[in-house]
Amino acid sequence: MNENAFNYSINSDIVQSLLNYKLECHPMLKGEKISVSLVGNDCVLKGTVDALEKKWLAEDIVADAPGVLQIKNEINVINKPERPAENFYEI
Repeated sequence: MNENAFNYSINSDIVQSLLNYKLECHPMLKGEKISVSLVGNDCVLKGTVDALEKKWLAEDIVADAPGVLQIKNEINVINKPERPAENFYEI
């Protein structure tokens, strides 16, 4: 067996494109502003989401990417303002 058979490098541009695609297509993250950048084996998440759960979901999605050893999650959570209460007592 060739000892180099399992020794290969993964193109970080391909991994970065794949991760951006996975985040854009995930049903819970559609419409959110998230970007991924790779620096060596480190993954940096940036952008904004409207719920803390979405921030952690984005991190979970990139955690299994080939070659990613560390994740820096810089996503900001910006809650959408609630709709003002309707005036039920019109005069």
